Parts: sequence; C-alpha cells; structure tokens
Amino acid sequence: MKRVKNLVPFSLIMLLILTTISCGLMDLPKNLIGRFIPQSEKIEVRTTDNAAFLPGVTKSPEPTATNSAEPSSTYTIEPTLTTVPTQIEISPQNTFMHRVNLERTGVYPSPGPKESPSLLWKFEAGDSIYSEPVVYEGVIYFGCHDGKLYAVDIETAELLWDFETEDTVLSPPAISEGVIYFGSDDGNVYALDLETGYEIWKFKTGDWVSSSPTISDSMVIVGSYDGYLYALDSLNGTEIWKFEVSGINNSAEGLKKGVGSSPAISGGVVLFGSAQIGGASRELFFYGLDLMTGEMLWEFSTWNVITSPVVYEGIVYFGTQGSFYGLNIKDGSLILDFDTGIVTTEPAVYEGVVFFGTQDGLVFAVDLEIGEEKWVFDAGSYINNAPSISDGVVYFGLSNGLFYALNSENGQILWEYDTNERISTSPIIVNGSIFFGTDEGYLFTLN
Repeated sequence: MKRVKNLVPFSLIMLLILTTISCGLMDLPKNLIGRFIPQSEKIEVRTTDNAAFLPGVTKSPEPTATNSAEPSSTYTIEPTLTTVPTQIEISPQNTFMHRVNLERTGVYPSPGPKESPSLLWKFEAGDSIYSEPVVYEGVIYFGCHDGKLYAVDIETAELLWDFETEDTVLSPPAISEGVIYFGSDDGNVYALDLETGYEIWKFKTGDWVSSSPTISDSMVIVGSYDGYLYALDSLNGTEIWKFEVSGINNSAEGLKKGVGSSPAISGGVVLFGSAQIGGASRELFFYGLDLMTGEMLWEFSTWNVITSPVVYEGIVYFGTQGSFYGLNIKDGSLILDFDTGIVTTEPAVYEGVVFFGTQDGLVFAVDLEIGEEKWVFDAGSYINNAPSISDGVVYFGLSNGLFYALNSENGQILWEYDTNERISTSPIIVNGSIFFGTDEGYLFTLN
C-alpha cells in the first residue's frame, strides 16, 4: 500500500508537467514553431504566383517601405528553397560595398571553399538578379529585375524585408552607418534604413542608375545614364556636385551618353569611365576627379567599352576593346597597355596580379610588376561576371551555368559546380560560403 500511495502523487505531478509543456507550446508564435517543428499545413502568407514554400520556412507579412510616413503593408514575396537550410553556421562577416572596398579590388577577407561545395540553399526572387549582393550582420542584400531590393537572412534564407522601386534594380547596393544605398532604372538613388527597409531619402536623376554607389567622406558617389556622375549628401540626399561626361546625346539616332561605371576612390580621387549607348564606334573617356569638388583632374580617351575600375598601389586599371590599361591616379599618365580581346568584366587585383575576363571566354592573370601574362584560362564561354578572389582562389561563374574555382598561382581548376542556370552576378564570399545570383531569379549559396 505504501508503494501505491507514492505512485499516485507522482502520476499527478507528471500529468501537470506534461500539461504545462503542451500549453507552453500552444503559446509559441507560429513562425517559431514552423522553424523547429515540421508542420502538416503551411502558414498562409501572401506570395507571388511563382513562389513555393517548404514547410517550416515562412515569414509573416511586414510593411514594405514607401514614401509615406506610415508605410503600407505590401510584402508579396517569400523565399523558395530547393534545399532546406542546414545547421551550418555562416559568420556575419560584412562586405559593405560592391567589390569589397573603395578601390574595388574584389578581394574578400573571408576564405572560400577550396574543395567542391554543396548547395546550401536557393532563394527565389521575383525575377532575374543582376545586382551583386552585399552582406551585413548576417543579412544579404541585393537588387532584382522585379524592381525590388531584398534583405534575406544568410543562414535561414528567410525574407526579412523588401523595398519596391518603380523599375529594375541592377545597381549593386552599398552600406554605410546603418543605411543602404542603391540606384534603380526609375532614375532614383535610394537611401533606406538597413534594419527596416524604410525609405530615408531618394534623389531623382535624369535617367536610369545601374552604377553602384561609393560612400566616402559622408558623400554618395554614383553615376546615371543622364550623363552625370553625382556626389550626394549621405544624410539627406542633397546634391553636393555633379560632373558631366563627354559624349553624344542624339535621340533621333539612338545615341545617349551616360555613366554606368561603379566609381573607385583612392587618394582623394574619384575614378570612373563614361558610356555611350548606340553607334557603331564610340569615343569614351576615363576620368580622375577631385573627390571634394568634382573638378576634373585628368581624362583618358579610348573606344567602345570601359569596364568599372580597380585601384592598386596608386594605379587605376580597367579594360576596353582590345586593351587593358593602367593609369597613374594622380595625372592619368599611361603605366600599362596590355593587348587583349574585348574585356567584359571588372578586374580584381590580388598580390600584384590582376584578373579579368574577355568576350572570347578567356580569364587572364597579368603580372603587374612586369606587365606580362602569368596565365590564361579558357572557359569556353563568354565571361560576363567579374572574378572574385579569396585566399589564393579565383572564383567566377558563367552564363552557361558553370561556376569555377581556380588556383590564383597557375590557373588550374580546383573545382567546378554546374548550377544548370545562367549565372548573372559576380560572387561574394562570406566565411566559407559563396553567394551569387542567376538570370532565372535565384540567389545561390554554396558551402
């Protein structure tokens, strides 16, 4: 009888504990339950027609930033995952701007994979992704052909917020002091609160903005296809100065000058090239401007195409049709003229060697000390995305879907990965993971 008496209170205690636990689970938010406990039914959210969901990866709708004081609730897209996020931890290492820094070197401090990686997750945006991402505090930000800027958690692929503009977003964003800056084909330069996506200010240019902003000395330096390079106050978007490039505007003949280049800054000099839409042969100019005043220090004339630049040890490098140039940033004097095909990518510089791709499918490594070819890799396909460098490895993807990792010393293949999609951005590297976008509208993460 003594044993029976003790058993009854013990059973009552266990019943109370189980009841308490079950009640506690009932009080958990649905999105937390969905993350940790598989659900038989999805939580209902607003999505676009092509957005599909895996159970347990959802997010409740939140407001999209607008110009009004009280933003309206217009969240429409959520991530589609073809691979469920694993428990691999991605460090919140930051890449604040396009090509890593003001010099646009394309060299990432975080090591990337040196052996064949696996797909960690894919996030489906609303359209093609041509805006190279940036990462800050565990969130990846990128623009999209659907006119939105996205903020996505890099570990879970969960959409945190999106902001809708009135046209395509090709401009790679830049981050500074809690604000993210980018341009849109609607002609505006936007500044958004990094955490909420709410608009702080916007500045209207005369045409589309695909240039990636450079942030320096409390100024946002960005180009527009209205033919100007602008310096804007980073706090309120007011114009500080603007510089008009040389070129031809003739709407009847379909000719338009502009600035699509993402400017580099070094030694108080802003460095960028002009662009010309239309015409069989176009004279273009590469400029060095005073950062504080916008006054032209020098210009260099070339033809047909100028890539965005990179700066290394006081010399600015860029590609054109048939040549790869190096100019002294102080006076524009010619330092390097390397014969090549049509250069189609921004260059990257690592340990005295510059890397770039060409229209005929070649990746060049040129020793800058002697100005000679170090090695050439034949990718067999048009090189449309700039190479990125990390810890002695050259990473780049092609429009045929192949992604390569090459040894920077000799150009030998370390590994390749077939995405079966058209890769449309340069990769960024964050603590062993690689992120890039595709023409099909997916953001890939390899680890």
